[in-house]
Amino acid sequence: MKHLGDLEEKAAQLQKFVKLFERNPEAGLLKPAVKASTKNGLIILKSGNTTWEEDLPPSLGGKSTTIGPIPHLLGSLAGCAAGLIKYTLAPLTGTSVDSVDVDAQCEFDVKGILGMEGATGDIRNVLLTVTVYSDDSQDKIEKLLEVWKQRAPVFLCFQKPVQISTNLMIKKPEK
Repeated sequence: MKHLGDLEEKAAQLQKFVKLFERNPEAGLLKPAVKASTKNGLIILKSGNTTWEEDLPPSLGGKSTTIGPIPHLLGSLAGCAAGLIKYTLAPLTGTSVDSVDVDAQCEFDVKGILGMEGATGDIRNVLLTVTVYSDDSQDKIEKLLEVWKQRAPVFLCFQKPVQISTNLMIKKPEK
């Protein structure tokens, strides 16, 4: 376990941001963006200076050469839990957390994506198993998880309907 001083130092650093956002609420508004393109049978994604690839399983026209969109989505949920619990919420709540492991799983029916009768492509039965390594009480860790469930953007996206606007642009291919 880290020393209480380390926890207090991290909390003090985070409180500086709280004060900044209280003075200037717009400073706390982030607008992440990702661009996806298809190339050579893969999906190429870019956000800021980071680029990564996704692939689909063969049943959806891909080759399964790398992770697909659904595991990335689950990874976002698991990463949101692990990172925010350990690095943000534990210090803010004065909870001692050594480390966090998160397992995320779900199911979805490929037949729904293919338009087969009686099936939908909905993600369902999402299970998140959060393991917190801490010397603090079970009650304190349960409260920490509840705070995460109330504040975490990726978790809230799963829990509440999110309005999605779409724009369609059609262009002729370059020759």
